[in-house]
Order: sequence, then structure tokens, then C-alpha cells
Amino acid sequence: MIDLGFLKNENTIVYILFFSLILRLIALVFLPDQNFPDAMSYEDHGIWLFKEGIFPADVYMPLYPIWTYITGGGITLRVADIVLSVMTVWLVWKISYTLFNSSKLASLSALAAAIWPHFIFYSVSGLTETAYTFIICFSFYLLYRSSYKLAIIFLVTSILIRPTLEPFIPILLFSFMFFIHRLPGKIIVKNLCFFGLVYLCIMSPWWIFQYEKYDDFVRLNLGAGHILYSGNNIHNKTGGGIGGGVDVDFSDFRYMKDMPIERNRAMKEEAINFIKNNPGSFVNLMGKKFVRFWRLWPYADEYNKPHFIIISLLSYGLMLFAFIHFLLFFVIKNWRIHVPIILFIIFLTLVHIITIGSIRYRFPIEPFIIIYGCYSISRFLEKYCGIFWKNYR
Repeated sequence: MIDLGFLKNENTIVYILFFSLILRLIALVFLPDQNFPDAMSYEDHGIWLFKEGIFPADVYMPLYPIWTYITGGGITLRVADIVLSVMTVWLVWKISYTLFNSSKLASLSALAAAIWPHFIFYSVSGLTETAYTFIICFSFYLLYRSSYKLAIIFLVTSILIRPTLEPFIPILLFSFMFFIHRLPGKIIVKNLCFFGLVYLCIMSPWWIFQYEKYDDFVRLNLGAGHILYSGNNIHNKTGGGIGGGVDVDFSDFRYMKDMPIERNRAMKEEAINFIKNNPGSFVNLMGKKFVRFWRLWPYADEYNKPHFIIISLLSYGLMLFAFIHFLLFFVIKNWRIHVPIILFIIFLTLVHIITIGSIRYRFPIEPFIIIYGCYSISRFLEKYCGIFWKNYR
């Protein structure tokens, strides 16, 4: 019988976090710079915003470019993102412990997050994934701890990195207040009003900046039309398309280059017309986007290689199977505590099967896949492998 009691040790999480840091620093040194166009553009926009007061991109939110400037860009930005990634590993431990009250299970989840390939890859890529996922995980942890005011501040702040969750935040807050903490109606209304106030305070500087830029009110950015049209047009055959190429052609909108608001509106209208006129194609594309979103290995040719596929199958593939097992056999037990996370997963999936599907947009879900998957794995180890688990908390 194998004894995993060491995972219960109070110092285990410290060792895991140190191990997590070392792995990411090794990746920083040895992993080739991917030179993602978005990563380079974020740094450029941070410089332009602070030094010239301009923000040329119509489809970005400002907070991550600001983060790139504050941290100095380049290597120091990567190091700062590594710190956020390591802190996210710690949050995986905290959320797992909150859900299942097992320090050993929490340590197993944190260890999985520490060695998770996507965690390591994004921590040194200069993309928004690491910072955004940290804020989301921290917000969930605060909500589970009933720290609604601080959680609301972080959730609204996340909109300034990615606006995807903006319409979902009130639903998320309500799910915690109603299903988990069972707060009285007056407190629910009070917290939702606080959310509205925080939303106005945090977003209003961006609205003012946008109004000066466009001479019109732009609540978030002008990326909605771009994303919706990318995923819903006559050229799209695979469910992707954000990078152009075979799945989307923006040439019909070139004459609107100097009319960004009109271009955004026109793209939305074209996408909606495509959906109305081609419901069968829309449903077919939704299926393809779903597969791409939950795909077992990367779709892009440069990552669609045997070693990447093997790494993905041995990490995400196995954990996804364990996550599905949890949903089928364990989620019903104490189901209320899982409602917000399940709603979050459903919402993010729906957004990206309507717009565009990519494993990159799945990343904020993956900490929860790890937490739930590790629960199923622990039960399997306990039942079938003779590993001493049950008596340790």
C-alpha cells in the first residue's frame, strides 16, 4: 500500500510553489520566444498609452498593456507573469480545499497545476491568459469566502483585460449568494447595487478615454463585431478564423478602415445575417467550435506535432476524462457549492461556440478542470490502486 500522507504536510504547498517557480523559470530560459503578435502589440500599446496618450488598437482592453508597461516588458514582464502563475497554483490549492476540505487533495491539485503544460507555457508567453486567469481564480476564492466587495472589484477589473465575462458577472454573483451562502433578498440586492457602483467607478475612465478617441460612447471595445464575424461568415469552415486566412476575409470592410465604429457595426450585422440566413451552417460551425474549444491538443500547425500531442494527452486529456467522471458521478453530492463554477464553464463554452473556438480561450476554465479532475483521480487511487488516501485530510 502506497502512503500519500506527505501531501497532508503543512509545508507541502510551499514546496509545490517553489517547484512551480523553478519550472517556470526553466521555461523562461529554455523555451523559445513564441513572438506572438498580440504579445508584442500589448507591449507597444502600453508604451504608446503612457508616453503618447494614444491607444491605436480598436479590439484591445487597456489593463494588460498597462501591466506590460508597469513591469517593464520583455523579461521582467515574463517574470511578473510567472509570479502570477505561481500565485494561481496557490489559489488552486485554496479553492480545492474550500470545496473538498482536504489538504491532501488540495496539494494534489496544486501539484497538477504546477506541472500543467498550459500554465507553464502561458506564463512565459506575454499573453493575457496568465493575468486574467489569476484574477478569475482569486475572485472565485474571495466569493467562496463571502468577500463579495473585494471579489466584485477584481471581477470588474478583469473586464479591463478581457470583456468576455461582463454580462455574466451579475449571474455569477447571484449564484454564490443564492445557492451557496443563501443570503436574504435585501443583501443580494445590496451586493448587486454595489457591483453596479463599482462597475461605474472602474469603467468610467475607460469610457472617457474611448469617447475622446471615437467621439462616441464605446462601453468595452470594438472587438465584438470582429470576433462575431470571424466565427460566422461564408468562409469559415473550421470554427476558427481570428487570425484571418481561410476562415475569414475582412476585405469587404477595408473601405471602413477609418470608420471603426461603423466597421464594427457592419461586421456584427453581416454575422447576424449569416446566422439568420444559414441556420444549418451556424449549427454545424457551433459543433466545430465546441470541438476546437475542448480539443485534446492544439489545432495550429506549429503545435500539431507528436511531442505536443503526447504532452497534451497525458496532461489535459487525462484530466478532462477525470473531470467528466466527476461531473457524471460526484457533482450531485453537495451540488450547490459547485453551481457557480459549472455556470462559469457553461457560459464561457457558449460564448466561444457562438463566436470562435480556440483552446487559448479555454484556459481560464482549466484550473477548475484540474481541481475536479484531481478529486476523481483521488477516488480512483483510493479504490483501485491501494493508495492510502481516505484517512488523511
